[in-house]
Amino acid sequence: MRAISRTYGVLAVAGLLSAAGCLRKDATHTIYVSPSGVTWSAIERDVRSDEAEPDRRVAEEQEYLLSALAGRHGVAKALGLLGGTRIQTTILRREHPFTVMTEGQFASLPDLAVAMMSAARVRGDASIERNGCERTLRVWFDEAGETGESSNAFAELLVEATAYRIVLTDGRFVRADGFTIDEDGTIATPGTAPIEDGIVRASLTWTDGACQPPAGGPVSR
Repeated sequence: MRAISRTYGVLAVAGLLSAAGCLRKDATHTIYVSPSGVTWSAIERDVRSDEAEPDRRVAEEQEYLLSALAGRHGVAKALGLLGGTRIQTTILRREHPFTVMTEGQFASLPDLAVAMMSAARVRGDASIERNGCERTLRVWFDEAGETGESSNAFAELLVEATAYRIVLTDGRFVRADGFTIDEDGTIATPGTAPIEDGIVRASLTWTDGACQPPAGGPVSR
């Protein structure tokens, strides 16, 4: 399976996968970008088992809840695999169906993007360019797909592209290739990235809080 699709930009992964076993959930992933670093916040809503037999259903759900309480459930492990630090898990709903929030800290968007490509066994790279008060994330990866078998733990982060958002805590997004910028310029979601000779390239530019976006507002493709 291709690990990263050009339609997902850089920080979203291809595939529609359910949770391990017979657990079902609705997952959203928000990547907060601040001047001091990056926070990945994952919320798994309405986690439940689809087992038909009641005893097995209860056992599977309790195993998930106990793992989440101990910070050893799938999302926490996956964030750790990507190099996340200070990983914290909060149980927002302890009754069936469960809702769990898991957060991890990362040094920068390029570090996170490279870690995701490495975990998914995809050839590529990411960097930040600085021009005055503007910051531009540039990412490329080989559309051909994986160079090997991706980690099972990483599969916990494989969801629809629409489940991913990049949110600025300070400043505004002003330009993008491979992302769509919302109206107020603080949220970017994966879109369709350009491809040339099998290489997908995406970029995302934002300003810090002291800068003003150029006339005409943000531009996204």
